[in-house]
Amino acid sequence: MIQSLKKGSLFSYERHRVNALNNISFEVSKGEIVGYVGLNGSGKSTTIKLLSGMLLPDSGIVRVNGANPFRNKANCYNIGAVFGHKQQLWIDLPVRDSFEMLRGIYSVSLDDYTNRLDIIDSFLEIKPLLSVPSRKLSLGQRMKCEFAASLIHNPKILLLDEPTIGVDLQARKGIIELLLFLNKEYGVTILLTTHNLADIEALCERIILINRGSIVFDGSREKLCSSDTHSITIKIQDPAYLLEAAQLFPKYINVEIIASNEILISYSSSQMDEILFTISRIQNKYGISAMSTQEKNLESVIDELCKEKEE
Repeated sequence: MIQSLKKGSLFSYERHRVNALNNISFEVSKGEIVGYVGLNGSGKSTTIKLLSGMLLPDSGIVRVNGANPFRNKANCYNIGAVFGHKQQLWIDLPVRDSFEMLRGIYSVSLDDYTNRLDIIDSFLEIKPLLSVPSRKLSLGQRMKCEFAASLIHNPKILLLDEPTIGVDLQARKGIIELLLFLNKEYGVTILLTTHNLADIEALCERIILINRGSIVFDGSREKLCSSDTHSITIKIQDPAYLLEAAQLFPKYINVEIIASNEILISYSSSQMDEILFTISRIQNKYGISAMSTQEKNLESVIDELCKEKEE
């Protein structure tokens, strides 16, 4: 529920109900790594909080390992969660003490804890940080330790909300490699939400795209990025002939003037011959000083899909 100030009054409020999520439905199979992406405010973090048991939905059913994560707190033993903007380590205690507390909470044996810490350290190099209070760590160092804290109890499921925020390239590489190791060796299921799409491309074969609380795509990364729409930008030597050159393309081909001497042409594969023929005519008649093609990447595809949803 969101309150907004009523126009014309300093003390009167109107109440507007805003649904964070709108009838979304998806399943994640054991051992999958799924990227859960979308713009700010789309509902990603709310979903993660529902799955981790931090929130109870107003309606609908949430199941993790067949159990309601909010009602069945024992299910927390199967779940590890990292929230990039929240902290689970005690800020005034050395990191080691926080880890020991979590070991006690989750009833992890000393041998399992030691072995687990060795595995994590081999990827993230956190042992030099164990004696440092959390408040004295840099953001990147803290995130590595937060990540380690979520793995101490050997969870079967990892819910990651911006886990590489503030992390340098080397540490990010270690986190990616550790996640791939846990998935391959232990079959850990991972749901990852992040604005760093390089993380998605490195880890996830399946992507769920959410916008304004609704799922607009659920499928393979390859399918999301594949499209029969291509684009070419050409620069005309003499800007005075730009409009004439643009008019040489058939009317059913999308042509846009994007600068004083540049034309952007969007077309499908079936129109390739016509595009090449027209570009050849422009070259012979007006001259082309430069030409470039644009490949669609994950960022541009997500941006386009979210714009379509808003329209």
